[in-house]
Amino acid sequence: MKKNKFVFISIGLIILFIVITNMMHSRLVKSGMMFNNQSLVKETTVRSSNIFVDAQVSDELTAYINNNHLPCLQCHEINTNKVGPAYVTIAQKYWGKENAAVTLAGHIANGYGAMPGELANTTQANNLANLIIRITKNMAEK
Repeated sequence: MKKNKFVFISIGLIILFIVITNMMHSRLVKSGMMFNNQSLVKETTVRSSNIFVDAQVSDELTAYINNNHLPCLQCHEINTNKVGPAYVTIAQKYWGKENAAVTLAGHIANGYGAMPGELANTTQANNLANLIIRITKNMAEK
């Protein structure tokens, strides 16, 4: 009788261990601390892009900002979203739109969304807008 009791208790503990382990695993997967098969596939998927950054224009933009002592790089970077969107993201938003440079220059001079106005004068805003729009190029362009 004691032997049967020991077997049942052992089996019960094993089942309890399996249930607790599965619960912990699903919580870790949901929290993003552990990969499940779906999230692993999403991370390893490589997407091709037709966009590239024009290095010369990127250098011109950075030099213009630095030479004119503008605060742009405190919130923006060329390729990476920081406090504000990356210049590449901004360029792609306005790419191919009519009057894109004029619209963007207005946003730079007057503010737009969380970006305050009066960080650059009208001439500087126009020059920045033209550089930002030229920073990316679509590979499909000929």
